[in-house]
Formats: sequence, structure tokens, C-alpha cells
Amino acid sequence: SVCLHVRRGDYISNEAANRILGVDLTDYYRRSVVLMKEKYADCRFFIFSDEPEWVRRNLDLGDRSTVVDINPPERAEQDLRLMSMCKHFIIANSSFSWWGAWLSTNSEKTVIAPNQWFLDDRNVKDRCPEDWIRL
Repeated sequence: SVCLHVRRGDYISNEAANRILGVDLTDYYRRSVVLMKEKYADCRFFIFSDEPEWVRRNLDLGDRSTVVDINPPERAEQDLRLMSMCKHFIIANSSFSWWGAWLSTNSEKTVIAPNQWFLDDRNVKDRCPEDWIRL
């Protein structure tokens, strides 16, 4: 199981947040999915997002994917719990994604994180553990 998290919401709609965190991760997600499929040929993607309809329209991962949209926004902790139960992770530039991967108890997990977290040139070298793949 691979948790793939897409954060949009205020990163898109809030001008101040967009100027800092509005990184276009479309190509990152494509490359991350390819890498996960290379590592785990039979993997299944569970996609979590604050905009599940956008995901359905813009991220086609085929029949081995499920958009998880059973929890309303006010129950986001349930999504976090479900995310952490996956074996592997493709995270967004989001602390919510980060915690989903961090809380996983799978000692053999693969975590892919975006190399570019912010639109400006902030140093984010220590943003993720060294064993996480930066792409």
C-alpha cells in the first residue's frame, strides 16, 4: 500500500500561502509513482487529498488506485490515521503528509518527498530524514 497525499486547498486559494507553498508538484507525483511502481510492482495507491475531485480529474493512476474521501475535513485525524497505516509514502510539501509518513510503524517504508518544498530558496535540507528519497 502506498499513501499518496495531495495538498491543495489554501495552498491554491490563499494568496499568501500560494506565494510560499504553491509549488506545482504534478511532475513530482508522476515521477514518484513511476519510482514506486519500479520498486514495488504490485503496489496499490491510496490517495488522500483536501480536493479529491481535483485528484480524480488530474491524477490518473489506473485501476490500482483508490481516492480515499470517506472522512469530512473536520475528521482529518482519521485520514492521518489511515495514511500512517500504509507501507510506503509519496508526500506533498505539507506537514500533514510528513506526519502521515513519520507515524508509520513500517521499518521498511519507502518515503518520497518533494525536493522543492517552498517556492523561494529556503534551505530545507533538514526537512526530511536522510533515508527519505527527495525527488
